[in-house]
Amino acid sequence: MNQCPVSHLPVIEKDRWNVSHPKAGYTTIFKGIGTNIIYAGVQADSEGVVLDSIDKNMFQQVIEEMGMKGTPVFTIVNLENVNGISYTYKKDFVNIAYNWGPQFRLLVICNADISVRNVVDTFIAVTPDSLPIRCAGSYEEGISMIFDCMNAQNGTSIARGEEDAQDTTYDYKKEFLASLARMSWFKLFSYPIRLPEKDHELYPYMKALACLQEDLQARDDLHKQQTKKLRQDYDQKILEKNILLNAQQELNNSLKQQLESEKNTLTNEVAAKDMELIRVSTAIAEKTIRLKELCARLSTMDIDDELKKKMTCSCQKLIATEENEKRFESCLDEIESSFLSKLQQKHPDLNQRELRLCLLIKNNIHTREIAASIGITPRGVESIRYRLHKKLKLSRHESIKNYLARAATLLR
Repeated sequence: MNQCPVSHLPVIEKDRWNVSHPKAGYTTIFKGIGTNIIYAGVQADSEGVVLDSIDKNMFQQVIEEMGMKGTPVFTIVNLENVNGISYTYKKDFVNIAYNWGPQFRLLVICNADISVRNVVDTFIAVTPDSLPIRCAGSYEEGISMIFDCMNAQNGTSIARGEEDAQDTTYDYKKEFLASLARMSWFKLFSYPIRLPEKDHELYPYMKALACLQEDLQARDDLHKQQTKKLRQDYDQKILEKNILLNAQQELNNSLKQQLESEKNTLTNEVAAKDMELIRVSTAIAEKTIRLKELCARLSTMDIDDELKKKMTCSCQKLIATEENEKRFESCLDEIESSFLSKLQQKHPDLNQRELRLCLLIKNNIHTREIAASIGITPRGVESIRYRLHKKLKLSRHESIKNYLARAATLLR
């Protein structure tokens, strides 16, 4: 077992006590010296590492494994090869100082490079009296400080230094560093700063620090107000958006109900028209049968041949008219009613006769049959076709039939 070169006490080393910090490029080495001293140092491949965090859990584990739990311990931290201390490490140190302070009998930091000495002085300044902390120039000096504390009746006063307590300049230096730490590390801007007399040489610096703290406090208050205002504006916008969304949802529900109502109305109308078409078709079929029976009887009656011929011709025309009516109604009974409805929406100035004519033309019904169906002469049908051509706004060489065929495809 190795021995401490200064105290000649046995040194306890365990591989599991070593904590690697690969991103920072170093390993924290914990050792036990004697029965009540813990050593923490840095092992690095190169000089000038930056400490990124304190290994709190491992420190507690070392205390437990050395049987020192519940008793104040002496600790020496070796900062050899360290030229930087991260913000996280500083926060960890302050957390330990205020929450674990009574566990330390004395904490000594040794071999602090000039680049981190100011941070170490800040540690000393900001820590409470419950954590005695000293800075040593070397490992040997640090171990000597620990033994002086062990042998003294009042270790705390020795650890702090009697000459320091009587030096007002040193006190204001600590006040300066502690105030900076509170502002930088804790964001505390309302903690009072102790100022020296106005004729003191450090008064301008301490006063400047107090002014800086006031400015930072004012900026922090302004930031909080702006943040509060932004949050209020954000909440108001969310509220307005929710109101708008709810209103839109209500409108959508209302439109949906209206559409359902209109759909039901149209469905009922279609059903009623279907029933009417059935009734009309039945009536036409019955009339056609009666006309055919009449024609058959006329052919057997003993009347003048010329009169019989005229009467038979009239019956046949009526039969043809009734059959054309039936054919037209059967067309409407399928998909043509939808076509006529959409065609009227596109050309609202078309009347019922013109719509009926459009349907007959589309279904390739001959002009004579159209004339017989609507009860006019073929010439009258041509006149209606001419007016219809103008109403549909067709070009001179575009036929009504071709236009209606294309419209039937597009209006599906």
